[in-house]
Amino acid sequence: MNYASYIDIPNWETISKKIVSFRQSELDADPDYKSKNKHIWWCYFYDEVKKEVPELIEKFESMGLTMKQMILFNNLPNDINVKDHNNPKSLFIHTDSEDNPESVHDLDLPVLTDFPPTCAINIPLLNCKGSYTLWYKKLNNNPDVFHVNPGCGGHAHQDVEEVHRFELDKPAVLRINVPHAVWNSSDSDRVVATFRFKESLEHLIK
Repeated sequence: MNYASYIDIPNWETISKKIVSFRQSELDADPDYKSKNKHIWWCYFYDEVKKEVPELIEKFESMGLTMKQMILFNNLPNDINVKDHNNPKSLFIHTDSEDNPESVHDLDLPVLTDFPPTCAINIPLLNCKGSYTLWYKKLNNNPDVFHVNPGCGGHAHQDVEEVHRFELDKPAVLRINVPHAVWNSSDSDRVVATFRFKESLEHLIK
């Protein structure tokens, strides 16, 4: 199975800076962003992204891709040697999936992902060099556990085994429908923009 592959997005550094500026303006405009975890992750849709970064939408469309979501993720510093999901330094091992309407309702959020995500295009934003996405195989069918960071369900460390790792230092397509986690060994938050599409991205993972 292929887990990730770099892709060519011309002028991606300029696009990255525009997304960072947009993210900061969103945080500055919302005094309650921490209570909403908006500084950890937040989802935006086609019209918003087309307004703020039209050249990115145009690039995707030239690739035959129609964007459904842009999610801005902030990965706090963590430690690959911490294997306790109750420790905030633990890597958050999880599999992306369709939102559970009941769970989302409990968080007072709209249903954001009403489809089963399989792959995503990620663009580095802040402090990504030297960070890695790790993929795992499941060793059993044990139920998920609660990870205190970021505050939701994922896989226990003892239930998986690492099979691949990848440095996200430039745009890439990543497989997200299998267990994975981000290892951020720096002292600073690592921020990425991840994009999901109406079309399949399987042909881009080489």
